[in-house]
This record gives sequence, structure tokens and C-alpha cells, in this order.
Amino acid sequence: MKTNNNFSDFGKIPPQAIEIEEAVLSAIMIDSSCFIDIENDFHTNLFYKNNNKKIAEALQQLYNNSENIDILTVANQLKKNKTLDDIGGAVYLSQLSDKANTSANIAEHLKIIQEKYICRELIRISAEITKKAFDDNTNDPVMLFDYWGRLYAELSTKLFKASNMYHIQDVIRMSLEECKIRMANAKDGVISGIPSGFTDLDKRISGWRNGDLVILAGRAGMGKTAVMLKFIKSAGVPVAVFSLEVTKIKLADRMIIGGSGVDGNKYKNGYLSKNEFERVKIYSSELANSEIYIDDRSGVNVNYIKTNARILHSKGKLGMICIDYLQLTKATEKGQTRDIEIGNITRELKTLAKELEIPIILLAQLSRAVETRGGNKKPQLSDLRESGNIEQDADIVIFAYRPGYYGFTNDEDGNIYQDRQIELITSKFREGSPGTDSAIHNEDLTEFYDISTFDYEQKQVLNPSSVFEEKTNDMPF
Repeated sequence: MKTNNNFSDFGKIPPQAIEIEEAVLSAIMIDSSCFIDIENDFHTNLFYKNNNKKIAEALQQLYNNSENIDILTVANQLKKNKTLDDIGGAVYLSQLSDKANTSANIAEHLKIIQEKYICRELIRISAEITKKAFDDNTNDPVMLFDYWGRLYAELSTKLFKASNMYHIQDVIRMSLEECKIRMANAKDGVISGIPSGFTDLDKRISGWRNGDLVILAGRAGMGKTAVMLKFIKSAGVPVAVFSLEVTKIKLADRMIIGGSGVDGNKYKNGYLSKNEFERVKIYSSELANSEIYIDDRSGVNVNYIKTNARILHSKGKLGMICIDYLQLTKATEKGQTRDIEIGNITRELKTLAKELEIPIILLAQLSRAVETRGGNKKPQLSDLRESGNIEQDADIVIFAYRPGYYGFTNDEDGNIYQDRQIELITSKFREGSPGTDSAIHNEDLTEFYDISTFDYEQKQVLNPSSVFEEKTNDMPF
């Protein structure tokens, strides 16, 4: 085995982890998406074995060029580099591909390789300093200390591509710049965050903020998915939707029905008039130009969500994530109690939101305690299943509550609930005050409207399809 051997003076085998090096390279070749998890910490000098270093160089080149990574493409890149024969040819690559059957622990494995590399570099630096210290021509202590500092800085630069430490002066400057932007937005009547589509809610929370984990919770039948679709259509940024319960076709149906203003039952049963179908086509064309990405695979775990989110983000196609819903998300590690699993999921999603600097909307099912207790049935934080962990990790918790579902016509103060009224109860808000904001839910259209658009005399939502009349009259069909 040919290695990088600059340690003969010590008479010992230098720190190394050859098998783990091979496992990391193999993991990348069988699942190239895992490269996203380690790209900031991966560099070829980490690898001790020369064969592995050359393969790492080929992998890095393929990744930098946005090319597919597998055994064949790696072999082809090694040929271009004129190093395929040096590593033992395609036979060695084939043997290497059997070294790992999963990429789940690649970050931990790379950390071990990095630690071995740090130790080798410290040995090398110490040897250089020791040699110069014995040399009468170069053993000036001040010069030696300066030389050691430069070598250490070079090592730090290799290991940590960008420092995450900021002087308070720089942080204050960033804070003031963001404050100026918010002031300018407020002057123009623009919210700072990503709009939710609900005017009153946006006034309360100023839209969704980057790095926030938002929990939207409610009992079955409260319209959580419909609320989520309102968030998605109103966002104005690329959205990734992980729908673990509802199929992608049904989600599209609901968005088309709500946006076009046609009756949901007529759409689903094929009883649309020509004019109604033209409205559907107009809105579908507009919706098709939105950057909305839907993954309806069921039974996925949080690592699956993280990997696919990072892939979209690396392509500049991610500004928000919506997940429907928490209790259907599988834990990465099995054998734990469900409350610990839920805690791990919400913690990892919160970390992902901070890492990608985007908001994550996570739907959650409430426990049956809402149904069994008396009173107005309004949900509480304690109704969240495994509530301690969820509540701890969330920046915002919003409950969807429909008083009419339970037959209530008046609130606690005697105020009359409007027909089809839904309340969005913000029970937790790290950066502001909790409160309740109302909207009108048109179930036939699977759509929501600001309560100000409600016609109190007619007791119905103002006609949502009127905006389409001029367009459909001019359609050349």
C-alpha cells in the first residue's frame, strides 16, 4: 500500500483510518446526494492513502462540474486525470464500492478522517518547528513563533473554509441593516417575511422568517392541509412540499379548485361547463409557472427530507418547506420512545431551517383531548402530541380551529361567529405576542379569504371567480 509517508523520523505509523476513508468514498459513489452533507468539510488532503486521495480528487471534480457520480463516471474522470492505472484500475474501484452500503453516517465518518488528518498535520508542523529550533540559523524565537502561527493559520484555513465567529461590531451592523430594510418595507406596506396569504396573520407575525420552524396544528377536519396550501400559493418563493398523506394529484386538484373558483364537486366529478373549464385552464397555467415541488412519498424519515431539501437548495430552488405531517414522519433511529423520536425530528428540522436559512412549516395532529374536554374545544399547547419537544423546538405554533365544526355560534364574549369562520390561533411566538386571527373557509372551493371580504348581508364570501370573467370572455376557443 503506497501512502503519504513523511513520518519516517518518528518510527511510528502516522494517524490514519484507511477503512473509513474507503467507506466515505464508497458511500459517495453509491449515493452522490450525500456529498451535499459534507461538501464544506470535504477536501482531498484529508485522505492518507494515495489511491484514496486520487479518487477523492475525481469525486470533487465531478461534483464541482455538477456531473453524475457513480463507479463509471469516477473511472472516466480518473482516466482524464491519467491516474486510473495508479489506483489499481477499475478493479480497485469495484472493490471499493463494496466497502459501504449506506451513506447515513458519512458526516461522522468524515469527522474521524479529519481528526486523523489534523493529527498528521500537527505532527508535521511540530517536526518543522523542531528542526528549525535546532538550526542556529533559524532558531530566533520570535521568527519561530511567527512561522508556527502561519503554519497553524494555513491548517485552520484548510479545515474550516469559513469562520462562523463574528465580532459584535459586525453583528450590530448586520442588525441595523436589517432594521433599515424592515423600516423601508413598513413604509411601503410590505411585510418583512414570506407572506402567509392571511392579511391579519401577516400583520401579527410579519410573515414567515428565515430559520423559523412553524408548527401548524389541529384536529382532523380543521382544514390544516387547506391552510398549508394557502401558505404555499401565497409564498412567492420556491416551495418544497413533502406530503406524506395526500397524493400530489389531490394537492394539485385542491390548489386548482381554490384558485380558479370552480365548485370542487363539479371539478372532481367532471361536470364543469366550458366557461368553468376555461377558468381552470387559465389558473392552471398560472400555477404551473410557480416554483412548487411536491414529493408525496409516504413513510419517509427526516434524513430523506433533509437530503432532498439540500439538493433543491443547492440548485437555488428552495425558499420554504412544508411538511404534512409530523406524526407520519419516521424517525432516523429506531427503538426509542415516540416522544423522543418526535423530539429528534423537530430538532433536526429546526436545525435544517437555520442551516438553509428558510422557514419550515410543519403540520401536526392534535391529541383527542380536544374532543373529550368540555368548553369551546379550542386547542392548547398541551394538546400537541409529545407536546414538550414540539413546543420547545418551534418558533411559532398556530392552531387551526373551526368553531362551527363543534356547533358553536358565539365566542366567550357573545360575539357571533360568521358562517365558515376559521380561527388561526397563534399560541406561541418567540418574537411577538400570541393572538387570534380569523378568516373565512369556503370548503366547496377549498380556499380561504380574509374576513373583510365576507358579505355580512348575503352571509357568504364575495364571488372569488369574478376576476376570471374578463379573461374567459376573451378566450379564443
